[in-house]
Amino acid sequence: MASELLLSLIDEEKCIEVVRSILWPDGVRCPECGSKSFWIDREEEPKLQYRCPKCGEWWTDFSGTIFERTHLPVSHWFLALDWFRQGKSALAVANELGVHRHTAERMRNLLQQELWAQRLDEKLSGVVESDEVYISCGEKGIKQTWRNARKRGLKRRGRGSWDADKPPVIGVVQREGCEIRLEVCRNAGKKTATK
Repeated sequence: MASELLLSLIDEEKCIEVVRSILWPDGVRCPECGSKSFWIDREEEPKLQYRCPKCGEWWTDFSGTIFERTHLPVSHWFLALDWFRQGKSALAVANELGVHRHTAERMRNLLQQELWAQRLDEKLSGVVESDEVYISCGEKGIKQTWRNARKRGLKRRGRGSWDADKPPVIGVVQREGCEIRLEVCRNAGKKTATK
């Protein structure tokens, strides 16, 4: 099978080096206190476990990443990312990697969430427009015995808010490039909208 040959050729150590270079471009640091001094406490080849002598924090090469609690080699994740990018289904990736379909679906979901979170960190530029919509989260559709039929809840007047069970969803769109951001907020005041 072609995937078995590919899996045997990809170097796990190089994949971990890529993860290290992305996580710590200026060298390994303690995630708790930021100290550059650390001990390599235990070697689980090729992954390392570190310990900070200042604050006593323990961490590995994958702490705080989607690889943190995985039992699969990082090389499998790199291949899966490339195959998902090519448009392969979770079932096809599961067959290529020799894992269960649910494992491949979980990998796909984690990769998508991570890519989406990084996309949301990017700032919009140029001409940006925004608007808000209020979503009723109250009693509509819930059978009530204490009120007359056909009467809806949440008839409170005025602008909605989180506390009034009508939270605003603020949408921001960039004219050039069609970048869109949507966020549920506690209120739609000026301070919230300009963040």
